[in-house]
Amino acid sequence: NAKARHVIAKQGGMIKKQNKAIHQNRKVISSMGKTISRKNAAIGRMKATIKSKDQYISQQKSKIRSKDKYISLQKSKIQSKDRHISLQKTKIQSKNRYISFQNSKIQRQKREREWARTRAAQRRRRNERFRLLDPIHVLVNEGSASNPMWTLVVDYHKGAHNLEIGPKLNSRGDHQLFITENDKCFEFELILPNKIGAKMRSMLPIVPEKLCQEF
Repeated sequence: NAKARHVIAKQGGMIKKQNKAIHQNRKVISSMGKTISRKNAAIGRMKATIKSKDQYISQQKSKIRSKDKYISLQKSKIQSKDRHISLQKTKIQSKNRYISFQNSKIQRQKREREWARTRAAQRRRRNERFRLLDPIHVLVNEGSASNPMWTLVVDYHKGAHNLEIGPKLNSRGDHQLFITENDKCFEFELILPNKIGAKMRSMLPIVPEKLCQEF
């Protein structure tokens, strides 16, 4: 019996140890459960945070895609404007070349007009010199065709722009002579010497074949 009591007492001690161990295990399991619950809650919060961040990232990506589209559209507009500017520059360069050509043409025409005016002025001065060097002599043949005798009846050394013999003044055969010089007109009466016969008077105006030395 003593041995039996010893065995029972030993078994009771073991049972107490086991119960204590079970109780401790339950505490550990309970603590672990709470820890797991807290971790699960933390994981849930982290998942929610991650989901929120994913949504934010998705929104940002959408905004970035929208901005990329806007940037691409703006680049297309800028390229279009650049092409337009390049075309306008080409047109401006073409117009500048045309203007330069027209200016050169105008300058050339101006030089040609100035040259023409200079030539015209030189020609007028030359003609004026020639005119002043071209005296007006009116002569009458007092002789015959075979033996001419020329008499000088008008000696005008200022030159003229126009010369015109007017109609007879009288039955003697006298004539009027009109000499135009610039804007003036001079009138002369060709009064023939009495020694010129009536037959010769009717033959005016007469111009000799060979002029005097002053011509």
